[in-house]
Amino acid sequence: MTGALFATALPSTWVFVACMVAFFTMWSAMTAVTAMIVVKYMPPGVVGRAEGLFNLMSGLPILLAPLLIPLVQGT
Repeated sequence: MTGALFATALPSTWVFVACMVAFFTMWSAMTAVTAMIVVKYMPPGVVGRAEGLFNLMSGLPILLAPLLIPLVQGT
């Protein structure tokens, strides 16, 4: 997923589209796996908190990734 974010800075449209498809495919797989982990291993009383923590862990890179764009582009 990180590689797809870095590769989206390349000037090729096809590379961008391929990276976005790979990124969202991996995002969906990660979401499904974390949901299965929460449902299978967590007691019912803490499912909401555990789901919130997983969303925080997976959402922070998405929020912070745009800050890396100037760094990657060298500006």
